[in-house]
Amino acid sequence: MKQLNFAISIAIIFLLTSCRSLMLDKELVYKTNQSMQLVDIGIKKNELLKSQFYPLGGVQLKENIAVNISVHDFSKSQFKIYQQAAKLQNKKVTLKYVDSLELKPVFIRVSVKDRVGVLKALNSPTNLELLNYIKSKPKSSIVMETAMVMPSQWMRECANSKGLFIVTNNNGGLDLGMYLEDGNAQTISCSDATVFSYKKLSFCWGDNNKGAVILRNFVAQGTSCGKASSKKYENVVSNQHSFKY
Repeated sequence: MKQLNFAISIAIIFLLTSCRSLMLDKELVYKTNQSMQLVDIGIKKNELLKSQFYPLGGVQLKENIAVNISVHDFSKSQFKIYQQAAKLQNKKVTLKYVDSLELKPVFIRVSVKDRVGVLKALNSPTNLELLNYIKSKPKSSIVMETAMVMPSQWMRECANSKGLFIVTNNNGGLDLGMYLEDGNAQTISCSDATVFSYKKLSFCWGDNNKGAVILRNFVAQGTSCGKASSKKYENVVSNQHSFKY
């Protein structure tokens, strides 16, 4: 009996330690088998055997939004996630991972650099319908980084470009673009990528200088919005009413 109690205690300590490290990690990464893109907005739900990101819509970007890019070697576990994602997204696996070879296949991480630009776009009339929808969805979040595989030549060119951006194309989809040496830009549809993991942020609502309730910021899971703002739109509206009376 004592041995059983000891084992249970150890298990509880392990779980608490794991939860603590998870909560302290401001860069939580979620693997995915879904086709998704940067600035997609949705709700992540934990189900019996998996978690699922249910999309509500994507932010329409009329202006180029700067992004950061970094190139990484695949680990064996990451490569298995990529293979599974490619299969379920009906994408061709174009890479090979060989344990015995020192040279490993690579993927890219693309993250939004210009968060202010995304906030400006979300608060604009272009995205009014989406903004009104997420007002009633306090658990919604926005994808701000993706790990992906794109055509090899394009990944190499991205790494050596003068700068990268995302923008909504004429069909309403998202393009990833790069600035070239000659000052021109080249784009590729993000739908061509195989995304296998992502990072998301929550929304913070607050007042602007005219008293209107707007999106003020993005924060990581487990992080508060700070003073005069809230993750719930209704809370900000309620505070406005209480100050009036």
